[in-house]
Amino acid sequence: MGSDVFRSIGSSAGLAGLAIGMIVVLFKEVIRKNIFPQLPKQDAYRLLRTILFLAWSVAIVGIGSWTYLQLNALPVEQRPQSAVPPRLVVAGTVVDEANTGIGQAEIRVIGQKEIFTSEDSGNFRIPLPPGPAPTQRLRISVGKPGYRPLDTSVLPPVENLILILRKK
Repeated sequence: MGSDVFRSIGSSAGLAGLAIGMIVVLFKEVIRKNIFPQLPKQDAYRLLRTILFLAWSVAIVGIGSWTYLQLNALPVEQRPQSAVPPRLVVAGTVVDEANTGIGQAEIRVIGQKEIFTSEDSGNFRIPLPPGPAPTQRLRISVGKPGYRPLDTSVLPPVENLILILRKK
């Protein structure tokens, strides 16, 4: 984190230093050669405007570059989020009558081809296909050898679903 702070300060000070350095060099030459008194008033103002325009141009390009680099240097999780909605899930735990997690239970959403398996602790997570949130309940079927199959329905998203399997 400390290196990020130094990098930000260094890059912004470097760009500001470039703009200030350019102004000092240009004005130094103009003042050293005593150019302004030798020029007609209109040309003197034109030269002054040109120097200021160049200084502002360098400053604007520097600020734009710094902003671009800062936005693209952010880790993905800190970048501004797009308007893509998060994927809906059906998640929970498969347990037995004693509330012990059942691992390797097969969980399927009726109408989908993929079969999901619960972890050893009984936890499972089923990501639903992208698109609008379902307006109807989804039918879920759960099975494991030695237990009676369970069919139920849920309205996504669901994060804390408890599915209880009973022994045969």
